[in-house]
Amino acid sequence: MRTNNSLEGCNNKFNGDLQSMHPSLWKFIDKLKDFDESVYSDMLQWIDEKEPYSSKHWQQVEAQKMAAVRSQPNV
Repeated sequence: MRTNNSLEGCNNKFNGDLQSMHPSLWKFIDKLKDFDESVYSDMLQWIDEKEPYSSKHWQQVEAQKMAAVRSQPNV
């Protein structure tokens, strides 16, 4: 499932990694560690001024949103 909200996308990614509604405590901890490493990796890329990988479609959507914001007069 694709979302256009970064928080929903993050939540969907984490829930997709768990693959069950009620995982065991150890499986939850394992997946939480994996998720943390993924987020940390993205953060390091942002610090190095590199964008984490995203598909061309979502890059175009973001460019359209930025163009719309820039076209509006300052309030």
